[in-house]
This record gives sequence, C-alpha cells and structure tokens, in this order.
Amino acid sequence: MIKNNKGIALAMVILILLVGMIFISTLVINLTQDSRATIKQKRSMTAFHLAEAGADRAIYKLKSLEQYWNMASSGTPITGYNADIIHTDIEGGSYMMKVFPGTSTETTTEVVVIASGMDDMNKEVRTILVILQKDKGIPASISAPGVTLGGNADVHWGPMYSRGDLALSGSVSGNLYPRKWASGSITPRDTNASSEPNEGVGNPGFVQLPGTTWEPGWWEWKSYDPNVPEYDIDLDYYVQVASAQGKYFTYSSNTNFSDPNDSAAGGGNLNIVRYIKFTTTGKRLTIAGSSFYSGTFIVDFPGGNGTLKLTGTGAGNYNNYPVPDNAWEQYCAIDTSASGQWPGDPGGGPPSDGASTYNFSGVKFHGFVYLVGSYDATGNTLIHGTIIVTKNVSDSGGNTSVFYDPVVGAMVNSESDIQKIKWEEILPVWPLTP
Repeated sequence: MIKNNKGIALAMVILILLVGMIFISTLVINLTQDSRATIKQKRSMTAFHLAEAGADRAIYKLKSLEQYWNMASSGTPITGYNADIIHTDIEGGSYMMKVFPGTSTETTTEVVVIASGMDDMNKEVRTILVILQKDKGIPASISAPGVTLGGNADVHWGPMYSRGDLALSGSVSGNLYPRKWASGSITPRDTNASSEPNEGVGNPGFVQLPGTTWEPGWWEWKSYDPNVPEYDIDLDYYVQVASAQGKYFTYSSNTNFSDPNDSAAGGGNLNIVRYIKFTTTGKRLTIAGSSFYSGTFIVDFPGGNGTLKLTGTGAGNYNNYPVPDNAWEQYCAIDTSASGQWPGDPGGGPPSDGASTYNFSGVKFHGFVYLVGSYDATGNTLIHGTIIVTKNVSDSGGNTSVFYDPVVGAMVNSESDIQKIKWEEILPVWPLTP
C-alpha cells in the first residue's frame, strides 16, 4: 500500500513537472513572439514617421515660395520631390516624395503629395497621401476698396470687385456687363440701399439654357455683400525678381515714368517684373503717351498715399489672342445666339462659350498692375490683364478699357494660405516612381 502511494506521488510530481515545462515553454514562445511583434511594430512606426517627415518636407517646400506651388500645380517636376531622390537624412531609414497636380477648378488649384518611408532593419514601408488646395491667383479684372467709373470706360471678360462702393456714371452705367460685386452700394443698380434685394440679373429678358438651373450667384450685380475678397500680394517676392531683372526703380518726387517699351509680339513677355518704389508720400507717377509694358507692374507709395495716373493710347498691338473660355459669364444678362455682342463673342449661345480670339490695338499694359495707392486714368488707356489697387480706382470721364486675362490672374503671387483638405495612409509603395 505504501509502495503504491509512493508510485502515485512520483507520477504526480512528474506530471506537474511536465505541465510546468510546457507552461514555461509556451510562456517563452509567447514572450518571444510579443517581443518580435513589438520590434516589428516599432520598425513599422519608424517607417510611418519617415513617411510623415517626407510629407511635411514637401508641404514646407510648397509653402516656401509661390513658384514651387506653381510648378507643382502645373506638372513641372521639382528636384528632390519627384520620386527622383531617396532621402537618408533621418536616422533609422529613408523616405521619398512625389508631388503632382490634383484636380483644379476655376477658383482653386490642387497639389497631391505622396510620401513613403522605409525602416533600415526589416524594410517595413508605410505610405501617406496628402491633398493640398490653394486659391487661384486673381479672378477679377479690377479689385479695389472703391471703384468709380464714368464716361466711356469699359471692362470686359472678368468681374469688378469693390470692397466699398462701386459707382458708375455716363455710358458705362448702362453696360449690363461685366458682373459687379461690392461690399457697399452699386450705383445706379442698387435703388433701395442695403435693403433686399441686393442682386439682379439686370435684364429680365435673359434666357438661360433649357433644362439648366443656374447655380446661386448668376447675377449681373450684387451689393452689400461682406464676402468680397481681398488679396494679399507677396511684395517681397516681386522686389527680389524685379531687382534681379534690373527693373527696380526708386523715386522721391513726382515722376513721369520712362523705361524702354517691351515687344508686343504675342502679347509681350509676362515674366518681366517692374517694381516702382516711392520714398516720400503724396507723390504721383504718370505714364503718358505711346508706351507698352508687359508682365508685372507694381507701384508702391508709402502708406498708399500716392497716385498712378495713366494717359494716352498705348503702343501694344497683337492679334489672335485667345478669349477666356468663361468670358461669356460676364455677359449673362445680354448673351444670345448672335455673335459680336461683346469682344470676341463667337455666338451660338447662351452660353456663347465657343473658342475665339481677339485682336488687340493700343494696349498700354498687358499683365498684372498692382498699386499701393490710388489709380486715375484718362484718355484711351487700355489694360489687358488684372488690376489690384489698395485705395480707389477712378476714371471720371475717359475711355479706359480693361480686358481680363486669366493667364495673368493665375500668375499673380498672392499670400493665400495652402489648405490641407485630405490626409490618409494608403497601401505601401516603395520605391515611388517619377
């Protein structure tokens, strides 16, 4: 009996030892697997942080200079950001970036950033996609705190923006084009001050396309709207470019500007930048006679206290210049199937949105005119592009004409913010391809 008890005890001890050994082995295996999983997760997080670093670096690059955004949004490769370089400046692995155009609209441009990171040890890869959006340059023919136009002044192909009142008199007051947008009153359209309605088509006989419902805002004029945009221009950028081109001018007294005319062939050279800086307040810069300048023309008066005065017919003549694809929108109050109702009108509307060209004669500026001061024009001044004024625009009795050019508007270096509209992790890709 005693021997049987001893045998049973020995068997129990052996069983307990076997169970313990199995338990310990299982525990060791689990601990090893957990350790490996932890290491793998750590390396995967390293790859993720490398991808994040690549995306942040690309975004910083796009924000550093307007030209980089313009390159990316137009599909021009940026060295180091076109999946052409594997970056190894961060410990633990490497990363790559690729930026390319996204989906753009009439008012915004998009850039897509893809960044991949890979850790050095296990070659774990993580990939991030970011979509960035930025407002397009300038969509208006004229933008100012206040606009006063009289006589035979004429504005085509792009809207007028006023962050105050917009006053029309003389024959220009009867023009049912272009679209007019103001934070204050619009004279003579607005007859009831700030009371509703504060918008109108301007022509009750306007016929829209059958079956088409216009989006809200298809008006010829809209007043007392606080949402009229204001544009911040990157003046430091233009100072640098003008200085590099030898086109930076400084004056301290009233000046009649003189610089050799640009060639008007093809509409001139839009890459030229002239920057005129006044060092004393209350002065006037006059551009008279037969002249033609293209590109960017900036006049900077201290505190905006000064006036740019334009007189006379310009010297720029060029033919077959493309009419903006959406120019017809400015004539929604008058557009019919007939052609020639507005400059470059191909007919066939509404909308008259067919391709057409226009022959320009007597152009004084083709490009972006920016004035830190007030603007005054008389005579037969013709500007092809866009004008932004920090004070007021005035033409009380001349024949000033402004034709909007979206090519110019898109080139303007403004300081509008780049917005991140999408951020997500996507399936890992390594290496990225140009």
